[in-house]
Amino acid sequence: MTPRLAPLPHGPARASDRWQSGFTLVELLAVIAILALLAALAFPAIQRGMESTKSARCVSNLRTIGAAAQQFANDNNGRILTWGKSEFDPFCPRWQQGLAPTLGNTGREAQWTPATLEKIYRPLACPCIPGAYRYPSSASPYTYAANSFYNPGWGSTVVYRQNIERPASTIYLLDGRGPAFAAFVGEDITDQGWPPKPGAEVFFPHQGRCNALFLDGHVESFLKVIPAKYIRP
Repeated sequence: MTPRLAPLPHGPARASDRWQSGFTLVELLAVIAILALLAALAFPAIQRGMESTKSARCVSNLRTIGAAAQQFANDNNGRILTWGKSEFDPFCPRWQQGLAPTLGNTGREAQWTPATLEKIYRPLACPCIPGAYRYPSSASPYTYAANSFYNPGWGSTVVYRQNIERPASTIYLLDGRGPAFAAFVGEDITDQGWPPKPGAEVFFPHQGRCNALFLDGHVESFLKVIPAKYIRP
């Protein structure tokens, strides 16, 4: 007779056997803790990346509006639109109304049609400014304020590009509660924190930065402070 082989003794548990038996509670808690730590470390970087994307979109919006302002000036003897006498005055409109036909590629009637203005400007609103801080209400898409230095009396003063000595060093629009902002002679504009305080005209919504469009069409970002030399020519 052929002798039977004795059964082999059981060796150490294999990894596959351990896997099939499932993780222990301690192992699960360790994995969860590691995942939570990685998420906590990654979140600030993700948030900064999202804010950078929004700020880049804001810069693009300002450049688009700046191109429309340049086109308007070319078609109107160099005229610059800022505060204006009245949003309903066809002879001295505010910048939102006056630039609407160029931005929307529409007829002049777009200036006086709220629904059309909404359609034109909402895609151009700064994505970092919530609706509650837009002018004059959350229904308004305007998130940029024009430099009212050019209309110091908030009246019907008409300003022309050729009369500005330093267009590359003079702000036209910036992040703020539209349609305009003002500053005294020699006065810097400083960040008052976020969300903005009641009555604030200029915002710093990009992690303490404010994007500003200059009269020559370029855009700069200011951290915490906008020097007076860029506000009044």
